[in-house]
Amino acid sequence: MVTYVSPARMAAIRPARSNGPMPCPTGPNTSAAVMVPVMVADTTINPAAPVFAGAFLLQALAFVWTGVVGHRLAFAWGRAPRHWVAAGLLLMALAYPVLAQLTVGVGPRAPTFGVPCPTALFTAGCLLAAVPPVPRGLLVIPVLWSLIGGSAALLLGIRIDAALFVAAAASCSSLAPGILERPEPT
Repeated sequence: MVTYVSPARMAAIRPARSNGPMPCPTGPNTSAAVMVPVMVADTTINPAAPVFAGAFLLQALAFVWTGVVGHRLAFAWGRAPRHWVAAGLLLMALAYPVLAQLTVGVGPRAPTFGVPCPTALFTAGCLLAAVPPVPRGLLVIPVLWSLIGGSAALLLGIRIDAALFVAAAASCSSLAPGILERPEPT
């Protein structure tokens, strides 16, 4: 579950409907810390699954450290292209189970929100919505998984996973200021 809580001082100075930044106490990968090690630990599909599970757990800890302990992660929405891409990735992540059912047609075994691919999409969307600069270390695991998981689109014909390449490209572009950002009109 993703939880955003405003500190008392922020709540006191910002109106309830403000578009101002919101701190992130737990980060989008909190569910991954619990679900992914259980869901991915099956080595019959991929012998490296325990490594991936550990990486997602490390990612969740990095979000907690950066957002809760370090107070260096906040989110804000605007009209910049990165916000539109972020919204698309977030919606894709949430719609992933339905889209997987429609495109892959695997019945009740369709991937759900807690597995790595939609979690990576959701994480990339959150990081694109974060107030720059985003700590670079938070981008490593989502980008790596986007490239690994996106290979399923090419190798296994799972077209829905092609969105992971978009997530990787958008996440990498956030390292170069100005690519997905445009100045707000004054």
